[in-house]
Amino acid sequence: MKSYSAANLLGKEMQPQHIAERLANFFSFAFNKEAEIELAVEVPQSVYLRTRLMCEFIETNYEIPVSVGEFVSALFIDFIQRNMKKHNPKKVCDELTKYVKPIESLEINDPMNNKIYLIKKKEHSTYVVGFSLDKVNIRRGEMILAEIDELTGNYYTVEELISRLWNNFIKGFSEGNNEKAIEKIFKMISTHIK
Repeated sequence: MKSYSAANLLGKEMQPQHIAERLANFFSFAFNKEAEIELAVEVPQSVYLRTRLMCEFIETNYEIPVSVGEFVSALFIDFIQRNMKKHNPKKVCDELTKYVKPIESLEINDPMNNKIYLIKKKEHSTYVVGFSLDKVNIRRGEMILAEIDELTGNYYTVEELISRLWNNFIKGFSEGNNEKAIEKIFKMISTHIK
């Protein structure tokens, strides 16, 4: 079985082994739900910096300290819960491929002079962020991705999933598609993390 994260929880669980070993591994996993695993996620530096600004805004306006890790964990947990409640592989694929094609130029609208400027975008710098996530949700993410892989042939890891969810959220916010982004993330954080 393919590895769907650096932790490869599902792959280890699905390895052929004696039934007694499989039961022992299952119960060990079930009773060790609090265990967390560190995953490294790569995003454009601009996405990371925008997230830090959003976290500072939430902290200033709602008086609740929010780390980038909590912000991104809330996005991931929200994705897992949405996909556990409603099975829709096509919607998952659409969400994962939403902003895959790179934008060659940035369009800036200048209404004062009635002009639109096209500025060629430069290559972005990437930033690698380490997050501690609980094993249960990493495993659930691996199961969703294994299903997508089996149904569509599109292979993603949990790290890529988190990176894409994070990019999609910030890009959607930047494009004005999610006017209530701050309230939405605040609600997710207060619901899922606290």
